Amino acid sequence: GGSNHTLRVAQLNGGTELTGIAVLPISLSLNELCTNAVKYGSLSVAAGRVAISLRANAAAQRFNLKWTETGGPLVREPTRLSFEMKLIKLMASQIAGDVCMRYEPAGFTYELDVPLSAICDASETVTGNPAELQL
Repeated sequence: GGSNHTLRVAQLNGGTELTGIAVLPISLSLNELCTNAVKYGSLSVAAGRVAISLRANAAAQRFNLKWTETGGPLVREPTRLSFEMKLIKLMASQIAGDVCMRYEPAGFTYELDVPLSAICDASETVTGNPAELQL
């Protein structure tokens, strides 16, 4: 796989912390997405990229994480859901999340939408400033 990837990081909301119950589902899902991107997706080639956007909508009390792969091999929708993708969906259900996965020819997209109350402490102020990470 490609090893010369640019990394840009911005902090979400000055350091919003995940609740203990949200850490495992989100980190495990990101681990699976990274593994698949390196093995089969955009990070398996030097020109491939992954963009991760995080958005908190304080008014709607929702949190959105979007993973978008570009520049990788041609993507085809699988004929059956892999164990890893089933695991990702199960992890989202642990935090009352909705998952949308799109297998478009230009790249794979994963989107997680969860209630803010499922991922951060109710006493924490969430401003909704987006953060983006590019690999």
